[in-house]
Amino acid sequence: MDDVPLEDAIRNLARVAGINYIIDPRISSSRPTISGRWENTTAEQMLANVLQEHRLKMVENPATSVARIASTNHVVHPVAASQVGSDTNKAIPVILVDDVTLEEAIKAIAAQAKLKVSLDPKLSGSKAFPTVSFRWENLTQRQALAALLDNYDLTMVEDATTANAQIIIKKQAADKSSSPGKNGKD
Repeated sequence: MDDVPLEDAIRNLARVAGINYIIDPRISSSRPTISGRWENTTAEQMLANVLQEHRLKMVENPATSVARIASTNHVVHPVAASQVGSDTNKAIPVILVDDVTLEEAIKAIAAQAKLKVSLDPKLSGSKAFPTVSFRWENLTQRQALAALLDNYDLTMVEDATTANAQIIIKKQAADKSSSPGKNGKD
């Protein structure tokens, strides 16, 4: 590699290693580059070395099969299997999203999963959505949606009686579950 941007190096090494990944949006926007020549090492070993050199870590998530790359000083809890649900759809060979807003990606993946999603008005009115790009292999739409939401500190609250779901900020979900009336204490 010769002056390869860090994100490109991660993308190439992860693809060769067969790793589905997403980069945490809190990672610094500085654009360090990678240079070097390595022999007798696997793409997975090189990826681990590159991440370690840049104070990054890869947190694997068995529920989604998408690893999250985050700063070593950021605590990452993998998304719960309950967010994936009981998806009976077959895995899609390739899910490719290239330079679309997070909102567009969420809505497109949800539509493929046959979910009608709405964004919490607080979310859509409060901040602009970043653009996202990723290429994931062999996972279901629900796994993709859960991984994407988790990376941006969002969660999906489904209505059990309909195929509707609301996308909210994780903190709001935690607040709702601990608020009076939900636990029988008013």
